[in-house]
Amino acid sequence: MVCAMRYQPRRRILLMRHGQTSWNEAGLVMGQTDLPMSESGIQQAKAMITELDSLEVRTLFSSALFRCQQTAEFVSRALDLPITFVPGLEERCWGIYEGRHHTERDTTVDPPEGETLSQFQDRIAVALDLISASDRPLVVTHSGVIRYALEKAESDKSRRRIPHAKPILVPWGLRTVTAS
Repeated sequence: MVCAMRYQPRRRILLMRHGQTSWNEAGLVMGQTDLPMSESGIQQAKAMITELDSLEVRTLFSSALFRCQQTAEFVSRALDLPITFVPGLEERCWGIYEGRHHTERDTTVDPPEGETLSQFQDRIAVALDLISASDRPLVVTHSGVIRYALEKAESDKSRRRIPHAKPILVPWGLRTVTAS
């Protein structure tokens, strides 16, 4: 008897990028530089509130970086949910590239004075594994975190630009299913 193994998504996580910052608007690499949202980012965060009612969010998680905290506070007030800050949800540390224009960053190598790609991916996986056990979670985080989750889910969305303050549903965690 031959058994075939396949993997199926176990849980779904709603991921959302923080509202825009002045560095986002200028095309600068933010990484873990801790900046607030710009006025347009605040408007984005306010506008996304209307989309949340239909998503039935029951738990709220966030990166501890200020731009995510601000965005999560809008969600928290609108849905009357507490915010849980989870280590590991922060953007990748881009080292010497932080504050420089995106065109100056070499994404083919690990950044000097920054975080390796495997370090970044490992901490995201731990954080999202922890969160995936929660009831209907919404996670306010960063584009790099969302892009990694989409890549792991083998989604074609991973190649697209990650919008600010727009929820994206991502399957997370795999379970093995044996079929005979």
